[in-house]
Amino acid sequence: MAKSGLGCEPAVGSLTASRKREYKVSNRVHEGKRPLYAIAFNFIDARYYDVFATVGGNRVTVYRCLEGGLIAVLQAYVDEDKDESFYTLSWACDTDGTPFLVAGGSNGIIRVINAGTEKIHKSFVGHGDSVNEIRTQALKPSLVVSASKDESVRLWNLHTGICILVFAGAGGHRNEVLSVDFHPSDIYRIASCGMDNTVKIWSMKEFWTYVEKSFTWTDLPSKFPTKYVQFPVFIASVHSNYVDCTRWLGDFVLSKSVDNEIVLWEPKTKEQNPGEGAVDILQKYPVPECDIWFIKFSCDFHYNAATIGNREGKIFIWELQSSPPVLMARLSHAQCKSPIRQTAMSFDGSTILSCCEDGSIWRWDTSWSSIVKFACSLASTRTEWTNSRMTNGLHITLYHLPRLLWICPNHLPQHRAMFHQDKSRHCLHLHPRSNPLSHVVVIIIIIIIIISQRERERDYLDFINIDQEEQDVLVRIRQFLETSVHGEG
Repeated sequence: MAKSGLGCEPAVGSLTASRKREYKVSNRVHEGKRPLYAIAFNFIDARYYDVFATVGGNRVTVYRCLEGGLIAVLQAYVDEDKDESFYTLSWACDTDGTPFLVAGGSNGIIRVINAGTEKIHKSFVGHGDSVNEIRTQALKPSLVVSASKDESVRLWNLHTGICILVFAGAGGHRNEVLSVDFHPSDIYRIASCGMDNTVKIWSMKEFWTYVEKSFTWTDLPSKFPTKYVQFPVFIASVHSNYVDCTRWLGDFVLSKSVDNEIVLWEPKTKEQNPGEGAVDILQKYPVPECDIWFIKFSCDFHYNAATIGNREGKIFIWELQSSPPVLMARLSHAQCKSPIRQTAMSFDGSTILSCCEDGSIWRWDTSWSSIVKFACSLASTRTEWTNSRMTNGLHITLYHLPRLLWICPNHLPQHRAMFHQDKSRHCLHLHPRSNPLSHVVVIIIIIIIIISQRERERDYLDFINIDQEEQDVLVRIRQFLETSVHGEG
């Protein structure tokens, strides 16, 4: 068992919101009277970045976030078991890229839904009790792991329908397993937590040959030599009560209990003595009125921020890349008073969704000024800037942008913004007396073009990289836009 308290006192975040991002309610959807326990955007397939799903009762519903705060229903699945109550879902895909939606709940059966054909692909029977959470391996998205009330964690192959590994036994959990997560870069490692107040870290390295074998298995899934992993490589008692949510943050771990806070800690394992080591608690993110279990937090794709709801219907957005922790925003609405069981952040963090115990879904979107700030913080391209005293404007030089950037501004109203293109470099000039909305449009166009270009140049998951010089330039752009807006007012 790991001991805690190796380093300095943990940094505790202040509940004074910095308002780094400003959100407003853009929509509310009421599915019914049954509680909604899980909600998730599709981070597995970039084609469906704006698609999300919810589960509640015996129903799984797929939605799309549209412009203007609209939410459209795409698909709905009703389980044949009327008494089923789904608790969790996860997006995944087959080896050929077919989108899957994996859901589990009270009856212990995991349903794999083919979102392309809108039919059940497979049903996994193996757990002896309810399934509390399912997570997808991002590096191999046809692998999922499930946490169950039967005190076990199971690894499944969606392509072949095989239960590859069972994490349980002598060193396993001693009560319900409530949450589980794959390490983002170490494909062999997972973390689980539950009602025994512990977080356990497991390794699949010794059994990886069975994972590989599961992809080529042609016999019946029931004949596969499923292996038991009885001992974790690390056990931590960071909390004194149920631990109902855990996520990896690099090699660190985020975990939450019913103590009104999320804790960031570092496991320090001993290679010679598996299961032993120490815990260094690094930071704490307070979440008032979050003293009931089965409330789960979520993060954006790049783990820049974490969002969590509470039993009063409020949402807290914490910045994860700062120390001490910074509360970016606190969201509330007079009509949202029901406990929020889970939240979901969009790929870029511009949209936040929450599912509540009263069956409602709330959508929050960044205001236009926050969009500008966020776009400027995301843009990643080699730039130069100069101030023009003659025109009192901002001149931006952008390298390697396609010609489309210079076609799009032609569709804007004339005399709203001044543009100039140099044959050797792409240049853009924004005038402070022009309509500030045109500035926003231009910046958003730039971001879209950059993202589309980066998708072609490298893997989709790695297109955001910002060095200090680029950050300085983008801050300058943001300041200019804000100045021009205030000037117009």
